[in-house]
Amino acid sequence: MKGISTAEAKRQLLRLLDTGQASIPVPPHFDRHSRLVYVVVGSALGIMAALVVNGTYLITQDQKRGIASVVEVGLLALSILFTWWVVDRESALETHEVDKRLLAIAQELRGWGGGYADLRTPQMPTVTTYTVLRDGEWRDVPTLLLVEGDIIALAYGEMVPCAIALCGSHEGENRLERGQKLAPSMMREWIATADNDAWDPRVAGHSGMAGRVLFAALATPLQSHLELIAQHHRRTGRSVLQNQMSVVIRILVLRVLPGVVAAALVANVIIYGVVNRGGGMGVEAVLGKTAYVVFPFACAVMWPVFWIAARIFTSASGVVLFDALQRSKTEYEDMDDIDEFDVEALPPTKDVRVGIGAVLGHMRWLWSSCDHRNLSRSSNLAETLGNITVICSIDKEGTIAEPFCTPEQIVVPERDDYALLDLAEQQLGFIIDEGWEHYLPGLRPLGLDCGLNTAAHANARARIDSTHRRHNRMRCHGKALPAQDTCLCQIGRGIGFTTADLAQYRQLKEVDVFAPFHQATDSQVRLGVFGAASFTSAVVQAGDSVQMLTDGNVELVLGMCLDYFDGTEIRALDDRTMAMYYGLYLNALQQDLQCLAFAYRPLSVAAGCAQWPGTSSVYVDLHLDMEVTSTMSSDGSDGALASSPSVGSKSSRGGSFEESVDLPEHLTQAVRHALLQAKPRFAGGDEDLDDGDCDVDYSQAAMARFTTEEDFLRDVVSEQILLGLVTFSYEPKTDVCDFIEDLDIAGIRFVYFSRSRGRQSKSFAERLGLETDWNTCILLSSADGAQDGGYVEDHDIKARLPRGIENIRPHLREVDDIPLQVSLFAECTPESTREMIKVFQENGDVVCCMGSALKDSNTLTFAVADLAVGVEPIPHFNRVKPAHGEAAETANDGSISTAGALVTQYALGAALTCIPCPLFLQHDTSLYTLMQVVSEARRLLGSMQQAAVLLVAAALATALINLAAALCLLPPALPGFMQLWLLWAVVPLLAATLLFVPRYESIMSTMPLKNHAHVSDLSRFATYALVRSVPPVALTVLVYVTALARLLPDAPPLGRLSSTFGRRDWRVLTPDAQWALLAAQTYAMVAFAFHCVCVSATLMHRTRTTADFLPARNVAWVCGALVSLALTCAFGALLLAFGDAHLDRVGWYTYAIAFAGPVVLLPVQDLCKLHDKKRWTRLQKLAKLEFKTKLGLHSPL
Repeated sequence: MKGISTAEAKRQLLRLLDTGQASIPVPPHFDRHSRLVYVVVGSALGIMAALVVNGTYLITQDQKRGIASVVEVGLLALSILFTWWVVDRESALETHEVDKRLLAIAQELRGWGGGYADLRTPQMPTVTTYTVLRDGEWRDVPTLLLVEGDIIALAYGEMVPCAIALCGSHEGENRLERGQKLAPSMMREWIATADNDAWDPRVAGHSGMAGRVLFAALATPLQSHLELIAQHHRRTGRSVLQNQMSVVIRILVLRVLPGVVAAALVANVIIYGVVNRGGGMGVEAVLGKTAYVVFPFACAVMWPVFWIAARIFTSASGVVLFDALQRSKTEYEDMDDIDEFDVEALPPTKDVRVGIGAVLGHMRWLWSSCDHRNLSRSSNLAETLGNITVICSIDKEGTIAEPFCTPEQIVVPERDDYALLDLAEQQLGFIIDEGWEHYLPGLRPLGLDCGLNTAAHANARARIDSTHRRHNRMRCHGKALPAQDTCLCQIGRGIGFTTADLAQYRQLKEVDVFAPFHQATDSQVRLGVFGAASFTSAVVQAGDSVQMLTDGNVELVLGMCLDYFDGTEIRALDDRTMAMYYGLYLNALQQDLQCLAFAYRPLSVAAGCAQWPGTSSVYVDLHLDMEVTSTMSSDGSDGALASSPSVGSKSSRGGSFEESVDLPEHLTQAVRHALLQAKPRFAGGDEDLDDGDCDVDYSQAAMARFTTEEDFLRDVVSEQILLGLVTFSYEPKTDVCDFIEDLDIAGIRFVYFSRSRGRQSKSFAERLGLETDWNTCILLSSADGAQDGGYVEDHDIKARLPRGIENIRPHLREVDDIPLQVSLFAECTPESTREMIKVFQENGDVVCCMGSALKDSNTLTFAVADLAVGVEPIPHFNRVKPAHGEAAETANDGSISTAGALVTQYALGAALTCIPCPLFLQHDTSLYTLMQVVSEARRLLGSMQQAAVLLVAAALATALINLAAALCLLPPALPGFMQLWLLWAVVPLLAATLLFVPRYESIMSTMPLKNHAHVSDLSRFATYALVRSVPPVALTVLVYVTALARLLPDAPPLGRLSSTFGRRDWRVLTPDAQWALLAAQTYAMVAFAFHCVCVSATLMHRTRTTADFLPARNVAWVCGALVSLALTCAFGALLLAFGDAHLDRVGWYTYAIAFAGPVVLLPVQDLCKLHDKKRWTRLQKLAKLEFKTKLGLHSPL
């Protein structure tokens, strides 16, 4: 049995990933067929039609203004076509982003040379890899790289990755489906009916995998994986800014535009009928002037182009910063002026500066390419980052906690009691309890066990990394506890064993014991720990003495022990003492801890009877012991063995509470001794004592009764002496607790979706710093069929909490919003987690989801979140196992991203898992990286919002300027080509400079807006828009009127300008009058450009005044303002270069009015901002109050 080859596996995977086979289209954000688009385009076409009629009429009257109208129509037509092309192209790029990512992964898969990472994958829930026979060798392969025909060595308790069948079984028989777990009860039935033993690795020639069960894969998991992604994946919903702009544009197009058109049309008709008395200028007076009033709304067809350019720039800025932060190896530090004890202090940052060249380079690539790297279009990357209100973690190990558990406490037996010794968190193996030396006699044998049996290397050399793992064959035989994979050699050193001391011992044999059919396995499963109970024993020799050191599953090891060592003498392990340690074990599990029991046994074997070949490992199962126990328990002659006594357990160090513990039957003293008497070596009774080997444990006569080495070792692991227990916990990763605390300041709620039960989830949440008081944890599992008792109340005050994901929405409708305010959800499945994320989104939250990049069930959860971040759960992803005689290779960056890295099975599996993920976090990257990118996104998003305000305000002001001119019986102050220059060149340039506003201090202490109820206070914003638009409109109109009054050849007095000019037939204007009109319009254009610069200076910050936030801090704005004014003046000079407009006639007061912008505009703008600040501050305080309100105050009892 050799399994399939890597080449064949690649061929099957590529058949699914190639073009045409895998397609996950994403609907674009821009709906080109919406009613609003049709109204905007229809309005633009109507304005163009009016200008065509007006221009044609004026050309027939020998008026040069007609040519300008026709040119303006042509430019508008080109702008509509260009905008349509840009939007259509952008939509196509967005639609095919995920497809391009699949093609990129396929390309990396083609280039994969079959290198498998030399990494013993830890057996933890966040890493779904399987032991697969590839190219004749057993490899760790991620789920999504499995293919039909693979031979999988499945361990008890492992989740089935796809449809599989027991090797050697008939077609359609002995099958398991995806999502099931291999249970010993299944194998008991299958073994009894199997025709052959092809499922046994030992029979198949792979004795090194003994204990596992061989299955053949009947399907390729990637196929159903891609189908499910296509079914669940969707584009991220509209961002807050997009929804705000949609509301504003809808108001402008559906309310303001009809009102302006009606006002202009009525005014022009009245003026034409009353003032001009039906003269021959009706076409220009009615159609032309009305068209120029609403011309700015036609110019708005270019707004989608500006929005797309801004979105690409912000996305490029965020991605480049994110990559730079991940490459940087410096630590996150608080700023010098930050008090670390200030609860409102800003989060630490890295001093990483991103060059504008790198941003523009990435922006240029994004403009022309599908962003398969970060999915910036379909995820609305920058806008989503800036609006995040919830960051949730759907995994623990390797995501927000270290991937390997670390020892927390040592339980040292004492006479009728025990002692708990705490271990230092930062220095593994260092006991921090004072006076711990008092327990040194009892600690020494446990320390020897830790130093030898759990050592990562035979010589137990010093290692700096506290997460290194032991080097044994345990994981080859089955699914062991993560604690059984943790090396504890430093505990041995902490107790006092040096490398020289440990070097005196030589390992003779490794015995890996699994008990899939033992009662301990059933108990472990009931407690939520799947897999066969197991322990490992090392037979070591020092001089002439041989002893066995054991550690593993507490219940199983306790069942192997008859005595315990209290530091002074060996005492019998009676039922009361056994219940005490068993109660400790249960209590540790309730506190989300793992626990290992340590034991030893001195061995003596008659000379020449036992052989310990080398240091090879042996697999042993205890199913025969189970049969003996079952037989004795069913025998009515000994009723005492059929009962499980309830014994009080005492707390450590004189604790006052007594707790009743139901001791399992197989742990009772009577059963343990009965099992001992049933051993083969006791079958001969006292005859064994006559052979002269009475001083040894195993005489020649006893050894003769063992038919195999496994039988002998099964007997050897019994009769052990308990040395103590060690508890293990998953510690939060570096900066995680501080990160969660700083999220609270930023108004972002951290949510942890735990798969564990309520008590265990609360225990880990407490380590994270989350609130674990009453009413802080919601169970998402249904009450129907639940094995636990549901909520456990610690107080008399009992709030009403929903149980089960199906009751969350009814609770929100009928009771209160508690489900949206808790930070902990327990008993979560991938399905309930996805549904809860949708609940958050339905209530306006923008959800960022973090999870393991090597857990294939995370993909669909990533797909429904607004933003997904894949996290490397373990380090050294791309360390490749070399072929024989070759040197080891290492990836360039150790990242799960295959770009620029040496491709391994882990990188490929992670890429397939993270198909919907825009961002990837390397294992050693601090979560503060995400926070710093969020901070930058908030800055850019606020700048985009202010830039949008400038664009809308400029368009509205331009329309009001021409409307005012029409009411003054004057020609348009700003003809179409000048409006095009202002609205397509000057204002966008000024708006673009706002994207470079420096980061301000309070940006990460501001509550983000939820994605609902946009622009709810419409009247207030309309008032602000009107008040802030009137001053520049009035100043520009005054400049136009005063300049025109002085420039006309036969200029009437200023007071009679309107009445005189209004009655004049514009068709017969002399060339001098036409040049005078053009010059006055040019003055108005330059003045309005200057006023736009002044207004843009007040848009650096929403609520801070110009004096408080100096515009000069934005160097880009200073340069943009100077350039825009210079270009506008140059454009005006070009317009007047071929005529004589007599500019010397313009009075000084015209220039005074034009340059009065800073004096008039800045105070008005700042006063509006101050008024808005009061309202904004109140809303911020209210939002923070609601965000931090004590949970449960509104829940009925």
